[in-house]
Amino acid sequence: MFFHAKKQIDVFLCKIVGVSGDTYTIELAGKSQKINDFLVGLDVSKILEVSRTGVCMKRIS
Repeated sequence: MFFHAKKQIDVFLCKIVGVSGDTYTIELAGKSQKINDFLVGLDVSKILEVSRTGVCMKRIS
């Protein structure tokens, strides 16, 4: 499972922020469609939890 997930992690420029046993915590930032596309490519039976913060920052120039 991890090798397929690792391919997705590389393609979507995710960051592995934690590893514990056979559990990986992955950070992905981007628009909703990017996150949805990432999740579609994974085996949903292996996903324990998904958290979306909805934090948005705007650059003012």
